[in-house]
Amino acid sequence: GIFIAATFFTALTFALRAQRAPVVTGKEAIPGRTGIVRRELNPRGIVHVAGEEWSAEIIQGEAPLPEGTRIVVEKVNGLVLQVRRSDPTPNGEELSPR
Repeated sequence: GIFIAATFFTALTFALRAQRAPVVTGKEAIPGRTGIVRRELNPRGIVHVAGEEWSAEIIQGEAPLPEGTRIVVEKVNGLVLQVRRSDPTPNGEELSPR
């Protein structure tokens, strides 16, 4: 009986951890990811994020972003990403994609 209870408790513990884990796939996981501009964003273009090419537009108030610029995804609006320029790290290098 003790062995069965311990097995059940262990399985229940793993199930509860899985429920609390953050989403790691799908469009829910895209905000906050970094990427690279593939076609100039003025205000729309194409970016490479999470191993995929996405249509994107710069958030209001941002200047056009040329090809090769590192970006951060702010939010997903359907199949279009809202992005801004990636802030460089303190040592002057830009962030790399996740």
